[in-house]
Amino acid sequence: MSSKPNLWLWAAVCLAAGGTLAFLVSPGPALEVDYNEPSGPMIPPPPRGTAEVFTYPVPDGAIAVLPKNAIQADWNAELADWADQYLLNEFVVGVSIGDEQAAFPLSSLNSREIINAVVGGRPVAVTWCPLCQSSVIYSREFQNQTLTFGVSGMLFENALVMFDRETDSYWSHFSGRCLGGAFEGASLTMLAGSAPLRLGAWLDTHPDSQIYIDQGERDAVTNLVRTANGTVICLPSLDPPVAVEMGVLMEHGIMQFRHDDDTVVVYASEDLELIRAFIAPDSVVIKFEENLLIVDGFVHNPLTGKGAGTNLQQIVSFPALKQAWRDHHPDAAIKNQP
Repeated sequence: MSSKPNLWLWAAVCLAAGGTLAFLVSPGPALEVDYNEPSGPMIPPPPRGTAEVFTYPVPDGAIAVLPKNAIQADWNAELADWADQYLLNEFVVGVSIGDEQAAFPLSSLNSREIINAVVGGRPVAVTWCPLCQSSVIYSREFQNQTLTFGVSGMLFENALVMFDRETDSYWSHFSGRCLGGAFEGASLTMLAGSAPLRLGAWLDTHPDSQIYIDQGERDAVTNLVRTANGTVICLPSLDPPVAVEMGVLMEHGIMQFRHDDDTVVVYASEDLELIRAFIAPDSVVIKFEENLLIVDGFVHNPLTGKGAGTNLQQIVSFPALKQAWRDHHPDAAIKNQP
């Protein structure tokens, strides 16, 4: 884990102790720009989100515990070929779009929480909430524009609240829903990606992957703690959303269940460092043994679900603390039987 102090944990301790934080964020005045009034050469206005105050009030249910941008997101990530300053046993979040792949070290996500990047020509936000232990990947393309996300300093249901620099609207890291601002009530598109896994495992199946280059200080994250009863695998793209108890996967390795008209398959390696979820045709026979994914007798790529014969359809899945899932999806089922 990074040796930098975790500002979220520090703030949470202060609040739990009944203390107050002198720097609580308050909304600033709305930014008003008259685009029809000529005033010399046309200069585009700065993004709303670059101001140190917020355009909109703190949304209902959210609390401001840190100043805006106290945790510095990367607004425009640099990707490069793998270099030996990165350890093969450190954890990364992998993104694969089209013919391009990129790995984002958890060490950088721990300190930045949001990395805005372009992978396979698609603008994405790779996000991480240390309090929830959850990594979620979003498309930054929204209503015919590209958004750029920063760390608001707020928490909603004990999870990171993002803001976009273009409109200063607030977004839930955990659900992608806009909590307040220009797009209130709308939701970002989640993208399927990798739960944190070791860089070596990612490169085994994505040898041409690029890696995020962080110019700041970093300490490689080589250990993650996941417990049988305290962690779930979140499947938010299912309707209604469902989670799977980590303990089931720790014991059985794979779980299959019917959901609406689909068969859902979730599996995890023995060390819990490879976690995936797919939609599968009803007729196929699927096994996951010794980290091998076998579909109708053919060995498939366990990261992508692809191989000879029938390909599986990957869906959004990510581990998170069970309490975080319950906070955001209080009525959603948690599967605890194989």
